[in-house]
Amino acid sequence: MGFRFAGRWFGRRPASTLENICLATDTSGYPVYINWSERHLLTIGESDAGKGSILANLLVQAEPFVQSGLVHLYGVDLKALELSMSHEVFRSVATDAKSALELVSAFRDAMTQRAQDMAGKARVHTPTADSPRNILVVDELAELFRQDTKVSKQFQHDLTAILGMGRATGNLLWGFSQNPRKEAIPVRDDFNGQMIAMRMGEAEAKMMLPSAALRVGAAPWAISASSPGTGWLWNSAAKRA
Repeated sequence: MGFRFAGRWFGRRPASTLENICLATDTSGYPVYINWSERHLLTIGESDAGKGSILANLLVQAEPFVQSGLVHLYGVDLKALELSMSHEVFRSVATDAKSALELVSAFRDAMTQRAQDMAGKARVHTPTADSPRNILVVDELAELFRQDTKVSKQFQHDLTAILGMGRATGNLLWGFSQNPRKEAIPVRDDFNGQMIAMRMGEAEAKMMLPSAALRVGAAPWAISASSPGTGWLWNSAAKRA
């Protein structure tokens, strides 16, 4: 699905619910929703493609749920640029490798504990003030894997666990990066859900997107540099772009 960024949506339908959050509007002006109850999200685009606009809109849409206590946001921003401008909606933001490793590991541990608490009681998590949905937002995801080998491997271990178990327990990952290569993001294929492809080269897009997305017309390399915030959304469950 092609879309253009348009900020908070006040139009034909309610902006966001606990099941679906408004990402942007499509080329006809209708809201584009993504699942944020059971789906992780990976957003890739080259520099100045408008990833920051997408992230900012998601945070704006999430804010009412954060204020109600139903959603907790945690951030990792090793460049200390994007998330620092919205730090008030986060419970914590890590801006260096050491604190990021501690935060990601703690996020994984909390997820594991919740899974144990849910065992035999519920198959799907329902957010409450006592048991909120937890979302880990990582800007420049590839930076986590540019650390020394031991640290990089620990990030990979923790994020793989989150991507594998998080959907059922209400612990989700939103990752943003300029680099779509598997060697840059070893956990890329584990997202296996929703992907946003913003402006990037054709070779890079074909590395990131499944062939099914390309067959239905997803072509992020054709997006004009004069249209930041424009992209393609791929939903693996619906098999449509």
